[in-house]
Amino acid sequence: MVKSDMDIDTLFLTKINRTVTQDGCISLFGKRFEVDQSLVGEKIEVRYNPFNIDKVSIYFNDKFVHQALPLDLKLNAKLPRKKGKDK
Repeated sequence: MVKSDMDIDTLFLTKINRTVTQDGCISLFGKRFEVDQSLVGEKIEVRYNPFNIDKVSIYFNDKFVHQALPLDLKLNAKLPRKKGKDK
């Protein structure tokens, strides 16, 4: 059953898992996207239209987090880095 507030297009998105890198990015078919820094090191789900990967949606624990933006190299280089997880 489809929720009434759900966009019908979201039902047909392709889903793939990625791990967020230390610089807060993911890679999808050679394109890099910026992801929220709080997700560094986490496995996330990326949902996208396979015919247009300019816009991708980020999900964590089955909850929508945000739309990922294409990587801005200058801005990304200035972001503070999260330390690695304790082992």
